[in-house]
Formats: sequence, structure tokens, C-alpha cells
Amino acid sequence: EVKGSATEASMAEADVYGPWGKLHPGSLSDEDLVKVNKEWVQSLVAGLGVCPFATSSEKAGLPLGDVAYPVERCADAETMYKTFWAEVARLQESDERSLSTTMLVCPNFCLRS
Repeated sequence: EVKGSATEASMAEADVYGPWGKLHPGSLSDEDLVKVNKEWVQSLVAGLGVCPFATSSEKAGLPLGDVAYPVERCADAETMYKTFWAEVARLQESDERSLSTTMLVCPNFCLRS
């Protein structure tokens, strides 16, 4: 295979766009991933009233804190489990008025398995 060939370019494009021609989330920056996830939460979870905790403290019946959006780019289960449980511990140790929940963003996990 010659470097710079059409096949190599298509493979690089497939890595960015994935098998369905859509933008591969792993190709986005952490900042863009957080932005996309926040927009999704706002439009779907809060916008449709799926979760009372996502709309207002009056509906939730509790004081609401921030939502953390940590990005973990691992692709293996062991690292993902460690990250997940670290976030669970962080939530348990946090006051609910400062941190209410976590939306763990993991764009590379299980994409190729």
C-alpha cells in the first residue's frame, strides 16, 4: 500500500465518520463532546421532561447542583469500569447542591467490538 493512496484516505475518513457515514464521536475534541452531550440532555432529557431532576429544583424537590461531564477516551472495559466507579465515589462524596449527577462521556468505548 502506497502512503497517501486513495485507500488510505478512505480508511482515515472511515475512522472519522464511522461505518454509517456519520461523524465518529471519537474524532471530536473533549470540549465539543461535552457541548454535544449538554445539548442532548437539554433537548431530550430536560426538554421533554423525561427526568424531573433535569428541569428544575421545584419539580425535583431537591436543591440541584451541577452536572459533571467527564470525558473518558478508553476503549477497554477495565478502564471504563474504573472510571465509572471513580465517578460514583465522586458523587457520593459531593454535596448534592454542588454536584447532582454525572454524564460520563465515553466516545471510544465499544465502538469496534
